[in-house]
Amino acid sequence: MYLEKWDESRLDELVDLWNKELGEKFPMRKELFRQNSFQDPNISYSASSIAVDSKGNIIGFLSAKHWQDKSSPVQLDRETGWIQAILVASSYRNRGIGSQMLQKAEEKLQEKGIKRLFFGRDPWHYFPGIPADYSETERWACSKGYTFLGEDIDLKGDFNKEEPILLPSADGTTVEILQEEEQDELLAFLQRCFPGRWKYEAEQYFKKGGSGREYVVLKKKGHIIGFCRINDPD
Repeated sequence: MYLEKWDESRLDELVDLWNKELGEKFPMRKELFRQNSFQDPNISYSASSIAVDSKGNIIGFLSAKHWQDKSSPVQLDRETGWIQAILVASSYRNRGIGSQMLQKAEEKLQEKGIKRLFFGRDPWHYFPGIPADYSETERWACSKGYTFLGEDIDLKGDFNKEEPILLPSADGTTVEILQEEEQDELLAFLQRCFPGRWKYEAEQYFKKGGSGREYVVLKKKGHIIGFCRINDPD
């Protein structure tokens, strides 16, 4: 086994490994992986790695990030880094491959001045941390010196039912899809109430040509007082 550099030309193989190991619960699309793990300007190519066997087949990978986007008016903590994803093929686990990739990531990020490292919660992230389904991975991370900080809750809804979807209502409020001309109002709201990563990701969304259709907003007296970000295959 040896480690190769982070390389978008291996995209298909990386996604294939992800879906083989995690696809039942967390299916991955190539477009999403390319966007979040290669096109994000904060990806650390030196700290990320691809593990391959003696025949050059991918058997694991680690993607890491630290704040590098100088084009944005939003600036996140330059002393914080993120392990976006780490995965080793089931047949190659318990051989120290994950530990080797993690050690390399830690060393390279420390060289960049990183003092705090999180699993997940990165800009353009997949997870807010290690999914609870993978308690073995959590125990492994804790054995490497990481600390469990608490839970974030995901919810699942079944839209195959015939019952109509009813929007909640409250006096004086409306729920609407954001219009393109409301971009500045949304960004101002996020800056005021959710500064940091959520503001940054919204800013990047519009920069990449977003029209507003991925944001549901709650309004009162015509002003945005809440939001929900939605995603679909488009």
